[in-house]
Amino acid sequence: MYGRRKFLEQARNAVLVAGTIGFTGCEDKRKKPTIRLEQILGKNNVVRLPNHGTVYIANDFHASYSDYQKLKEKTRVFDRIKKGEEVYLLINGDIVDYKRNRSGQIAHGELTGDTKILADLREETSKLSKSKSDRIIVLKGNHEDVVLELYKTMKAMIGEGKVKTQEDFVKAAYSSRRGSFYQQFNFIERISDQDYQFLEGTPLIVQCANGTIVGHGSYPAVNSQDPRSRLLWKRGGDGDQFLEKVGGELIVNGHSFPTWMPRDEPDAKYDSQRKLTVVDDDRVIIAPSHHGGGGTYLVLDLSKTYKTADDLKLGREVISLK
Repeated sequence: MYGRRKFLEQARNAVLVAGTIGFTGCEDKRKKPTIRLEQILGKNNVVRLPNHGTVYIANDFHASYSDYQKLKEKTRVFDRIKKGEEVYLLINGDIVDYKRNRSGQIAHGELTGDTKILADLREETSKLSKSKSDRIIVLKGNHEDVVLELYKTMKAMIGEGKVKTQEDFVKAAYSSRRGSFYQQFNFIERISDQDYQFLEGTPLIVQCANGTIVGHGSYPAVNSQDPRSRLLWKRGGDGDQFLEKVGGELIVNGHSFPTWMPRDEPDAKYDSQRKLTVVDDDRVIIAPSHHGGGGTYLVLDLSKTYKTADDLKLGREVISLK
């Protein structure tokens, strides 16, 4: 069963064939963007990658330092950058906050796993020259976004004398009317000034010259007072119009559990072999390592154009984290 995007592509090709035998045809050219992501989100929130090199994309570690270590070992990305290879590491949000079960126990991640991941990223990046350190890209997820806001509130309250310590702030937040919501963002218990400074400056989205766009939850709403909200939180949506406007081909997201998506999105199809969900051929949601997702990361050749999820092959672009 074809998605809308693949159907439109076939229809367009049919028109082109008709044009070659005497009917009115049209040129098969990718339209130039009518709006830039920088206009939607601001310059500092957008990273652009060239049409050469290799990018490794992973997401949603949620304090699993062991999974982060597996990614490092499998890709050897830091060592390869040091040796001069043109490779990039792109972590697509939600490094922080371990997952609790209904009993409040840790169900995924380690107690200080997010602290260890951030410390390692800072250390590894510090060993690289400025030009090479730009190869390590960390995007904000909704969990980083909320924790950063909580941190700023905490600092203000401590400064005003409303609470004395970080521990006092956490207790007050967790016991408030929104306590169950705040408890999802438990990195506020561990965040340091260094962590805040590292995360506060991280961007929101990556656009590759080959047309691949990477963002945490979905894609930004073009005409909106708050385009970040959809990008960080929104599950689902039709990306065709967005891709046409910004000159993209395929959107890569995390955030959602791939196995859950089909129940929420009528156009979503979970691929159990590749452990990713395809939403109408224009979006792919790659699996985090928790909640039955299986754990995958992508390896994309930046000189190659990926038009639909069919171009992402198991064992070539889609790699198991295990």
